[in-house]
Amino acid sequence: MLTERQTQERRLQSYLTRKLSEAGDEIAPEIRDLVCGNSQDEIEAAINLAKTKTAQILAGIRQAQARPDDVDPAWAANVREGISDLPDVGHMSMSEYARYRQAAGIGRAASGRGILDPIL
Repeated sequence: MLTERQTQERRLQSYLTRKLSEAGDEIAPEIRDLVCGNSQDEIEAAINLAKTKTAQILAGIRQAQARPDDVDPAWAANVREGISDLPDVGHMSMSEYARYRQAAGIGRAASGRGILDPIL
């Protein structure tokens, strides 16, 4: 025979399971196990918080995936197509790379130590 406390815990667990099922995709699967409570009101509050946090996470992902407004559409299309007017420095010899850097104005610092020269 179940005690009153055990009966209440089972009811709350059943309520939680039902509410999580009703929430569906509004709560990220990674957050579902964090939803809990000692009463129906606490469970409702936890579910609402989980929905809010899921929406915030999704908004952050969408924002991170969005193309910035100041990107040239032609450049973005070239990137998608794998077209670039920049040299493939990964396949250059060291001497070719040195010439490229010099021509681009990014050659060595006068002392030969590079960007750390001012602080060394």
